[in-house]
Amino acid sequence: MRIISGSAKGLILKAPSGLATRPTADRVREALFDIIGTKVSAAKFLDLFAGSGAVGIEALSRGAASAVFVEKQRQAVAIIAANLKWTNLEGQAEVLVLPVDRALKLLAKRQAKFDLVFLDPPYKLALASKALELLVNLDLIAEQSWLIAETLKAEEPPEPRGLHLVRRAEYGQTALNFYQPEE
Repeated sequence: MRIISGSAKGLILKAPSGLATRPTADRVREALFDIIGTKVSAAKFLDLFAGSGAVGIEALSRGAASAVFVEKQRQAVAIIAANLKWTNLEGQAEVLVLPVDRALKLLAKRQAKFDLVFLDPPYKLALASKALELLVNLDLIAEQSWLIAETLKAEEPPEPRGLHLVRRAEYGQTALNFYQPEE
């Protein structure tokens, strides 16, 4: 797993061992950032179910202003911290060691707003829909934000209230579902 572009281009990231996390493949990450393009520049980025932190670190490397990583597994959090240090991007990052629902409530108390949100929850647990709806209900998304949920290609895209699906891109067994707030 490597950083594809930006200030940390080419650096190899660590990934947690075992099957508890499933890092987003390099080609899927590359496609994700090709689609969101310049939206990442100066964005406030939220990486939910962060795993190794590769997606949020890629966003920082490409010019995101800041990134919040949410991960509840301590082994994965240690990997995120090591990857941030290795890429010299730790000054722009915050890591929350909490379940996603509790982290989102904490961020809402801080009145945080995010321009880009990426979530890659464990597959087949309907967590993407729940997290997307929480983001809307807790008013954590900026007006022109993009929310991207990684799911299995075989799964129907989540249909969260308050968001509409603007694009779905499929890569092997993976699908990226792109949402924007309803007007």
